[in-house]
Amino acid sequence: MEFSPDPIFGSLPNGWRLVSIHTLCLEGNAEIQTGPFGTMLHASSYCETGTPVIAVKNIGANRLKDEEIPRVDEETTLRLSRYRVHVGDILFGAS
Repeated sequence: MEFSPDPIFGSLPNGWRLVSIHTLCLEGNAEIQTGPFGTMLHASSYCETGTPVIAVKNIGANRLKDEEIPRVDEETTLRLSRYRVHVGDILFGAS
């Protein structure tokens, strides 16, 4: 599904198009993956130092809120490696 440019976006650069995430997935240009939840990650796994875990409460408007961000140890980080965030990823929270 293509969208008409919304006034808040202004005009798009040449060669760009405004599309839904759904369209990007259908075209094979994106995929959606939920984060670890339930039995995969418990609050009891959190520790003072280690790898940050982005929780829904840490997702702000166009930025990550890194205050009070939970962390996990190296073993948990390796176990949950498929959830690692990479440059270019888009994060959004659902509650």
